[in-house]
Formats: sequence, C-alpha cells, structure tokens
Amino acid sequence: MRLPVGFVRLSDGGCVRDPDAGIQASIAAVFDSFAATGSVAGTLRRLTDTGVLFAQRVWGGENAGAVIWCD
Repeated sequence: MRLPVGFVRLSDGGCVRDPDAGIQASIAAVFDSFAATGSVAGTLRRLTDTGVLFAQRVWGGENAGAVIWCD
C-alpha cells in the first residue's frame, strides 16, 4: 500500500516521517496557514499567494520513488 506524501516506509515495514526537509516544510506550511486563517479557503489562498510547492512521489517507471514538486 502506498503511503501519503510526508511518510516513508522502513525496511522493517514500519512508517516514519519523510526526512526530506523540503517535504516537511511544505506540509508544515499547510498547518501553519490553516492555523493563521482558520479556513480551508483561506489556507488555499495563502498557499497559492506564497507559491508553496508540494511534493509527489513518482510511483512507476524508471523514475519510481523520485520526488517531483508541483503547485
């Protein structure tokens, strides 16, 4: 089963937060924006205005596992 962005699977099958600082920062930006605005619409507006990018992992092909950034 695929994990959501922000988590990685360990060799023993366990899950932990992704150690990538950029991924952690983009996820933190969502929670910080929601705390500041108090709404989903405000959060989306703030993230769009500040140009926050979000990570996605490629799940197949020769680039499987690579991180790509999108808005």
